[in-house]
Order: sequence, then structure tokens, then C-alpha cells
Amino acid sequence: MVFSQEGFVQEKIKVWWKQSSYSLLFHGMTSLMEKFGLGRIIHLFVRTKAKKLSGLGDQKGFGLVETMMAIAILGIVVMSLASVMEFVTITSVKSREQTHAVNISQRFFTRLNNIPYPYVFSCNSSSANYGLNGTFGPVTNQVSTYPYIAVFNELRALMSVHRFDKFTLDIKFAIRDLGDLDSDGQTIDLRYFADSNGDLSDDYDSGVRYFNQNGDGDYRDIYGTPQITEEPHTRLKEATLKLYKKGQLIFQDIQLISWEKFTGVEGKAAGATLTIMVSTPSENSIVYSLAQTHQQNSYNLTITKTASEPSITQRADASLPLRIIGETTPNATLSWKLGASTNSTLDTCSADLLGQFDCSVSNLTNNLVEGTNTLFGQATKTVYYSPWNPTTFIRELSTPTITAQTPTGTIPNLQPTVRATILDQPLTAGRVVSGINSDLITFFNGTTTVNHTYDNLTGYVTWIDSITALPPILSDGSYTMILEGGDNAGYKARSTWTFTISVGMTDHSAPSISNKDPIGIAASNPPTISCRVFDNQSGIILNSVVLSLDGVVMVSSGIGNLATACAALTQQDGYTVSYIPDSVLTSGSHSVAIQASHWATNPTNKISSQDTWLFNVP
Repeated sequence: MVFSQEGFVQEKIKVWWKQSSYSLLFHGMTSLMEKFGLGRIIHLFVRTKAKKLSGLGDQKGFGLVETMMAIAILGIVVMSLASVMEFVTITSVKSREQTHAVNISQRFFTRLNNIPYPYVFSCNSSSANYGLNGTFGPVTNQVSTYPYIAVFNELRALMSVHRFDKFTLDIKFAIRDLGDLDSDGQTIDLRYFADSNGDLSDDYDSGVRYFNQNGDGDYRDIYGTPQITEEPHTRLKEATLKLYKKGQLIFQDIQLISWEKFTGVEGKAAGATLTIMVSTPSENSIVYSLAQTHQQNSYNLTITKTASEPSITQRADASLPLRIIGETTPNATLSWKLGASTNSTLDTCSADLLGQFDCSVSNLTNNLVEGTNTLFGQATKTVYYSPWNPTTFIRELSTPTITAQTPTGTIPNLQPTVRATILDQPLTAGRVVSGINSDLITFFNGTTTVNHTYDNLTGYVTWIDSITALPPILSDGSYTMILEGGDNAGYKARSTWTFTISVGMTDHSAPSISNKDPIGIAASNPPTISCRVFDNQSGIILNSVVLSLDGVVMVSSGIGNLATACAALTQQDGYTVSYIPDSVLTSGSHSVAIQASHWATNPTNKISSQDTWLFNVP
């Protein structure tokens, strides 16, 4: 049998009513409402007479039971609607809270990104001064009050308008793990500063650490050149802002704050819209000046040798300003600074349609200093920009000098130490110079090139025998020495000097031995054992020098250490002989023996001298 909706409902109500179960009636009514709708059910129920359904006759009007049933149904409906309204209201309130929180967070992080990177610290609005106590700023210019407190005051005022009662800002130090130090198989991910053993250094990179540089008890300061923070200088901080209401966390937002954004200097964590590549001047290249006459003369001097690997150099002075060549975004504007990205812009120029640029920067050239200079360049185009790109180079103003030429005059020695110093020294002490290029050094005896050694620490260029590596044995006569060389900037130097050798074959005085040390108690262990051997009439034969310790020869031509053990005296008539044992000596007495001969052959009993002395080791 097929029932209409009305018949179906009436039959259901009749069954439930006869079973006299109100709970069953209510449950059934609820099911019918879900199927046919509230209005339809109430209409059908009103038309269905309780008396008629129970078999008591067909009576008109509503009875008490019918009225109660209608009220019960309405109650169910109202309670259902109230639950829905409660849910809608709570959802609306939370949605407004989230909207306000998002707006507050966006505004706060906009302000936070305008705070210099070194001043971004963890803080709590419930603490006095937000917990920002200590000293701040460069160690050379400290302030005791946090300079950006107004940013947090603004945040707190904005929060109170929307009835948030607390915020916290938590900072984590993040590191771009390019070397996969955390062994997670990724080299582009971020990892956090980790200090599991509490030594204030990163577990994976000990160079990343907390360092209280000025000893003031906090890690809120900036120091060094270039500047770094006392906190772990990871170049990235993960900032987490949390907003609370009535003690409950309502909202949380996380953003990265970068050192690159503060300084503009591109690093491992940088990500920029534009790029800039400077090819000239290149990193660690050399810039020279020809503003002075002596610089021009030195630069234009012609010498024998050229460098096997020439340095990268460029002229920069008032007459020919520094040229900056490179590539960037087409039609971008280039800005140039010197020393730091926070300094004033000195020059600007533009890239062409292909992004190529070749800029002559006269103002920047006038501000170059002797020694190390760092050029900072940035490309901008409409609202886009690149990081500040640093290029470090050396500006050379001094020319090489050749001094301490020896020997000069007439000397009584057939084996003199012939040498001079060639140095590249700055005009201002402590400034960096390009340095002497050893490839350019040539030593001449007259017009003949001689073998030489060069000591880059002392600057000494010494004439040596190519076989023995000792000073060559010469004969009586006059000698003209020429030394030439140059530095890595392109400046060159030449020096000429003369000396005469005159050694008589008759010398009635034996070689002298003096300045013996140590005598008595040695001041150190191992001690420096030394003495002076000389002869001012016929000089000392270097190969004749022999020094023994406790009967064992320690210095001689046979051992091959004469060149390092014997230092020529200023008068070129002998040597200071020195020896340091390789290990400590035993306590007690020790003996030293020294012998040497001069060049004169007559009389034979005066050719050589020997001497011994004792010392004690405690």
C-alpha cells in the first residue's frame, strides 16, 4: 500500500501514541522533522486528534495532551536553534579575534623589520621594560636604554584596544646548513643554533657562539669590523610572536629576521630580487695612484723581469677615477658606497639595456684610503633592489725602497755577505700594502746576473753561491752591485752600490773569538750558544768555522748549516755564530769549542784560532 506524506505521518503518530511512550514520540517527531520539515510536522500533528487516534471518538478542538505535545516539539526546536546560535556566536567571536590578531601581527612585524637586526631580542610584555635590560649598541658607543622600546609600547597599546592582555617575542638563532653539519641529508635547510653541552658555542660550528666581548655581562652588544653581534652571529633569527587573552594563547606568528636585510650585504641566508656582479675592481685586486711624480717615475721604471703571474691592478686617482665594471638587471640604477653599506652614497650610475655598466666614480676615488678599502654596490629598479655587494681591494700609494746595501767601502774579506733589503712599506703605519713581488727581483754583479735568496719577512736579498748556498768566494778588486725589483701594484725600484775587497796575504794576528755565551749558569734550557769570530785584517773563511758542544760538532760546512748559523758582522770581517740544541740539555756542566781561520796565509801559526768555554745547566 502506498501512503501519502500526510497518511504516513498520521499512521506513525497513531502507533507511538498507542504505545504511550512520550520519549518514543519525541524521538519519532525529531526524525520526521529531519525528513519532512518542522512546519509540515506541526501542521499534521495539529490535525491529528489524540482522541480519535486512541479510538475514543471524533472530538473537535485541542486537548491538554495535544497542547503539551506541541509545546514539547517547539521546545526541541528552540533548543536546537539555541545550540546553533551559540556555535555561530562563538565562531564569530573567534574569527574577529583572529582577524585582529593577524592585523596586530602584520603591523608588529612591519615595525620589527625596521629595527636593526642586532637589536631584535626575546621579550615579554609582562616583564619590566619587556625584559630588555643591559647595554645596547656598538661597544664603543653603549646606551643603557633599549632604543626601540617605542615599537613594543605601540604593540601593547594596540593589543589593549582589542583586549589582548599579553604578548611574548621568542627568538631562535637559525643557520643555513649549507654543509649539512646536522647530517640530515639536506644542504639548503635551516637548522637552529644548538648548545647541548652549555659551552656557549654551536655544537656543529664552534665559530658560532655567544661572546661577551666587552665583559659587561650581557650579549646585547655589537663589535668588530665588519660588525657582528655578541649573540650567535647566525645572520638569521626566527621570531615567534604570541598573543594571549585571559592567560590563553590566542594567536601565534613566525617570521625570519635577517642580517642581510639590515646590512644589505649578501650572505648565506640572503635572497634578493635583483643581483649585481662587479668584475672590476675584483676581490683583493690592487689600485695604484700616479698622482705624485715619484709614483710616476717608479711605475714607469723599466726593469729586467716581469711577473710570471701579474697581479690584477687598476689606476685610480684624480686624473683617472676608479672604474667599476660589471653586470646587473637591465636599466637598473647603481649606487656606490665606501667602507660600509650604512655610509653615504658617493656615486651613482646606470646599467644599459643589457644590464652592463662601466662607471667612473670620482667622489668615491677621492675618498679612498691607503690600504684596504671595501666598495659596496647596490642595484635598484622601481621598488626592487639587490643586496649591497661588497668588493675589497688594496689601494697602494707607497713605492718600494731598497736600503741597507752592504758591503760598502773597502773590506778585508774574500767571502763577504753581499745583500740589501727591498721593502714595500705603507706611508701610514699599520696600513696594508700590495707587497714585494719576488718574481721581479734581479741581482747583478756589474752586468752579470747572480744567484740570490729573498727573505720576504726581512726583505733581505742576498748573493749566494748556486752550489754551496753560501756567500761566494771573491777576489781582490772593485764590485758594482745592482738590485732591482717591484711590488704587486706595478711600482718598481733599482739601487746601485760599490765595494772593494782588499785582503793581504800576511796577517800577524790570529782570528779573534769573543762574546761567548752562555758562561756560568745558562739562562734557559735549551740555551742559545753563540760567539763572535772576526779578523779585521784578512777576514774569516766561512767554511773554516766549526762549533762543537760536548765534543760533538754542531755547526760546520760538513753539516751544511753555516748559512743559518753564521750572521755576517756589519764590518764584514767575521760572523756571529749561533746554535740552539734541538732538545733540553742534562743538568750539569757542558763545554763548547769554536775554531776559525782567516784568509791570510802568512805566518802559518796565525792562520787559525781555537777556544773553549764551560757553562752549567741547573
